[in-house]
Amino acid sequence: MVLNIDTSWAARTARAVLLVRILVGWVFLSEGIQKFLFPDGFLTRLAAIPLLIDITVALYTTKIVSFAKNGLWSTLHEARTDVSMMLGLIFLFIVGGGSLALDNFLRSRHKPA
Repeated sequence: MVLNIDTSWAARTARAVLLVRILVGWVFLSEGIQKFLFPDGFLTRLAAIPLLIDITVALYTTKIVSFAKNGLWSTLHEARTDVSMMLGLIFLFIVGGGSLALDNFLRSRHKPA
């Protein structure tokens, strides 16, 4: 009897894991496709500010603790994605969305002739 319960539980767990993998994959796939279909940015510099605050808080609250426990090299390894995101946000804040950005198009459209 216990074997049936374990088998049933394993089957349901396997289906649940598959569902989560499909959902997460779908989000990444759909967001990635949208980056190619709709490359325009909108208010890029303004949007970068709260994201910079968010990533700074994330780095401070998670990586400082990691540094105290695991040392410099392990912390640098763990923080590489966060630091890359922060540097990318700083770049977008300084440079803006570029010539293909929606805010650039709107700015040029509303210029007095």
